[in-house]
Amino acid sequence: MNKLIGLLLVMLALNGCMLLPQFQQPAEIVPSEDLVVEEPDLQELCFSETCKGQLKEFCDLRIWTQYLIDNAEVQWPQRRQMIEEMTEEPVDMLKQVLLSQAPDTPYQYRLRAQNTITKLQGLVEPETSDALEVLFFEPSQKQLEFESAITILTRINTQQEYENQQLVKRIQELGVELSKQKEQLQKLLNIEVEMVEQETSGN
Repeated sequence: MNKLIGLLLVMLALNGCMLLPQFQQPAEIVPSEDLVVEEPDLQELCFSETCKGQLKEFCDLRIWTQYLIDNAEVQWPQRRQMIEEMTEEPVDMLKQVLLSQAPDTPYQYRLRAQNTITKLQGLVEPETSDALEVLFFEPSQKQLEFESAITILTRINTQQEYENQQLVKRIQELGVELSKQKEQLQKLLNIEVEMVEQETSGN
């Protein structure tokens, strides 16, 4: 009897184990080789086909940098000729701006480049416009304003210096005239003294 009860208990225990949920380890996730996440190209400035057609290879900011480097040693007369030979196409307008950034570019042409940037910003995408604004327009504008202020101050100083020189010259002329008047007055006084002495001697 005891053996039968023990056997029943063992069978119940086995059935209970079979009813328990089966816990399985989570399947290992194997990344797919076909899934490629492309990071955005921060150097890319053109996103529409229109902009890409306008700026061509200059949609890449690295091309701007390379163009500046390639022309860094080119003297202004040669760069000016390059600018004058370019068209009004957006890519040529951009090249004109880049060629006008060197320190030896005359004030007039740097001011002209600012106007070119403004025109170009109305043709290209916002990303390109922002790059033109931050990299070239704002720094150049501050430099032009500074140079303009220096020019005005120099003109004022030059004018004041000229006026001071004229004033000194006039004072010197007045001094000469005054000396002549003193000499003439002294001569008159001498003549009057002589006349008085002659009258006294005659009496």
